[in-house]
Amino acid sequence: MRSSIRLIAALCVGVPAALSSGCTFVTSCPDIPTGGGAFGGAPGSPNNSGGAPDDVDGTWSNVTPDFSEIMQTCGPMTGIWSKPDEDSVIAGVSNHGLWATSDGGAHWKVLGQGAGSDPMVHGTTALAFDPDVPDRYWVSGIYGNGLFRTDDNGDTFKHLGDTYHDDFVSVDFSDKRRRTFLLSGHEMQLLRKSTDGGDTWSDLTSTIPSNVKYCGYPLIIEPNVYLLGCGGRGGKGTPAILRSEDAGQTWTQIFENGGAAEPLIASDGAIYWAEEDNTGLAVSRDNGESFSQVVAGTVMSVKPVELPDKRIATLGGDAIIVSSDLGKTWKKATPPYPFRPSGFTYSPYQKAFFLWYFTCAATPQASPTDAVQRFDFDYETQ
Repeated sequence: MRSSIRLIAALCVGVPAALSSGCTFVTSCPDIPTGGGAFGGAPGSPNNSGGAPDDVDGTWSNVTPDFSEIMQTCGPMTGIWSKPDEDSVIAGVSNHGLWATSDGGAHWKVLGQGAGSDPMVHGTTALAFDPDVPDRYWVSGIYGNGLFRTDDNGDTFKHLGDTYHDDFVSVDFSDKRRRTFLLSGHEMQLLRKSTDGGDTWSDLTSTIPSNVKYCGYPLIIEPNVYLLGCGGRGGKGTPAILRSEDAGQTWTQIFENGGAAEPLIASDGAIYWAEEDNTGLAVSRDNGESFSQVVAGTVMSVKPVELPDKRIATLGGDAIIVSSDLGKTWKKATPPYPFRPSGFTYSPYQKAFFLWYFTCAATPQASPTDAVQRFDFDYETQ
């Protein structure tokens, strides 16, 4: 399988897992889906008060890094993350590692430049920040060596094991030694597990039911309790959220949708999980034992964000929307998008949303000059 993956990768170098977009093994990169359609007035929809939401004043600001020397068919942006413990916004740049800004996007620097750092030549798909060790986090990526770890806040990175072409990593943070990981493959049914910190891996793929779509989003709840989001990545089955209570040996379907993007574990323990095809948002309030739809309507299949005041934000049909009542009602927080977004994050230090997009072309082209946009949003006053 490894040699086949490398052959396919050569055909679409640098393609990130741009949420519900990206290259498949048999087609070229499709357009990025957007959550089109008007806000509805039905209960549980993003606008449940009836009528159109009020427009938001202000404009988006372009804070794109200088990609002038990067020529690619796909990319270059693969994601944006806000580091929870400091004023740092980190961007994944296809085949060019991670870039970070500590001044809200005015200046960017390339991470991983320390002596002995393993080169990170892939499309970054996810970052997992250690809640107890601020300088440690893990980075997964596709079309290149998959999983990396940094212990010095991004100065150097270490490639873990033989990982390659990996969509998403989940870490068992209940274990102080950080030994157990779940790692999913990109656009294929592949789930691997490590119990030695990522040095070696066992294959759990055969334990996944055959009737579900590709399961790109594993989540370790407790040492033996796992969730698995299946959807948004292709496959011949149906979307689902699965649960295992025996460390991944068997799985039970607990929700018929969901699992289409990285989940959000909120500070109150609730787990928010985007449904497939921009159709809604599911939530669990019982530690992942069951899920129900909290939003029925046009929200994009991306990871939601929790603001410092506990409000939940996500991408609506044409603007970022926020909810202060656990998803019952929503209001616009930004003006209309400047482009079709692939994802977003929020920096509590900058008090701003950061929006990004991914694109593909038939031939190498100059990288976009508008791929990252910022909108100031003070959670304490807005």
